[in-house]
Amino acid sequence: LNDHLNNVCPLKMSDCWYKPFGCEYNCYKHKLNDHLSLEFKFHFDLVVKFVQTLQGEIKQLKSQIQMNENISLKKEIYQLQQDIIQSNSKKDNEIKKIEKESQQELLKLR
Repeated sequence: LNDHLNNVCPLKMSDCWYKPFGCEYNCYKHKLNDHLSLEFKFHFDLVVKFVQTLQGEIKQLKSQIQMNENISLKKEIYQLQQDIIQSNSKKDNEIKKIEKESQQELLKLR
């Protein structure tokens, strides 16, 4: 009896196969094929709308990823620029130190 009620009973209520796409139709199992045949265009339109929504979400997510990558790259560039500035400053200080030492040595030699 349970098998009949759960699997083959034509009087069991069934949701439309297109419920995940937005069709709210609910009918007896034996009437479902009629609904599917009669509402083919409606179901097709639901699926098209669903796909378009997914495409929009994908586009938005790709845009967000691109923006995040750009922000990340800008941060990395800024940090590298700061590293270069710091390195140049150290080198400038070393050059000044060497120049000063050289001048002192030259003065000693005179």
